This record gives sequence, C-alpha cells and structure tokens, in this order.
Amino acid sequence: MDNDAIDINAESRRILGLALRELRHQAGLLQRELAASVGTADTYISHLEHGRVDIKWSTLQRLLRILHASVSDLGNAIDHAERHD
Repeated sequence: MDNDAIDINAESRRILGLALRELRHQAGLLQRELAASVGTADTYISHLEHGRVDIKWSTLQRLLRILHASVSDLGNAIDHAERHD
C-alpha cells in the first residue's frame, strides 16, 4: 500500500466525528453530558469525535435523538465538515 494512500474508513470516521461535534456544540452539551445521556463514557464520545472508533447505527440514532437532530441535520453537518476541514 502506498504511504500516501488514504484510509477511507478512517477519513469517514474523522468527518463523522467532526459533524457529531458540531451537532453537540449546537445542542449546547459537553462531552460528559452527552455521554451520560447516552449511557457511555465521555472518553468514547471524545474518541468518536476524533474519528478513532466506529459507531453502531443504534448508537448513532440515540445520539441524534439526544441532540435533537435528524439524519438530515447530520448530513448537513457532514457536508459542512467536509467543506471546512
């Protein structure tokens, strides 16, 4: 594998993490507050926002509910993250 090759999965996780961070900020929540609402550790939220871990669909749905965000809102945040990264 070429050293300049991009790991698509890692890049997708990173962009998703940026988008989730944006939605969390819009909701006015700290990582620890979001983690408590989801029932997970704040380190998981941090790792998620930095693109270090994968996320299950069910967890993503819970996050969106807690953030009062739709899949469409997430898509917009992803578009924003891709354009302004």
